[in-house]
Amino acid sequence: MRWSRLFADLDGQFDAADQAERAAITADLRRLEVSRLELVQRLRGALGSSVALTVEGADPLTCRLSQVGRDWLLVTTEAGGEIVVALGALSSVTGLPASVAAAADEADTSLGLSFVLRRLARDRLTVTVVTRSAVSFTGTVDRVGADYLDLAEHTADRPRRATNVQRVRTIAFGALAVVRPA
Repeated sequence: MRWSRLFADLDGQFDAADQAERAAITADLRRLEVSRLELVQRLRGALGSSVALTVEGADPLTCRLSQVGRDWLLVTTEAGGEIVVALGALSSVTGLPASVAAAADEADTSLGLSFVLRRLARDRLTVTVVTRSAVSFTGTVDRVGADYLDLAEHTADRPRRATNVQRVRTIAFGALAVVRPA
């Protein structure tokens, strides 16, 4: 009888040690998985979620994540407006879920900021470009290079016509914070 209790106790200790080891391995694997996770993946896993963004040079944004590209976000504000946020200007995000769901469409991650800005140039929309140094410029995106855009500056209430253009300003992508409708 005494031997059976001893072996039962040893079995219990072995099982407890085995469970503790498995828990430690699982925790290590989770930490390793998180260490390989990039911010853009966390953001893609939160598509459709409401978040608060802190962006260099811009006012805090409470918004819903609509699209996430390689180096940009498209967000919808509480008022319903859409804003393009340069990922490089993003300082912090509040409201991301802890776990990352698999993103359904990986196509957006191959599309860089230049793609989005070329669409704005094509559509001839009047936009306000806010830089990371909190300086704003209003006008129409004329041209988009590999790492810059040319903005034909004009007032928001005037169309982009040669007579309304005050100057053409070249802005480096590295300086961009947000681009929003004027």
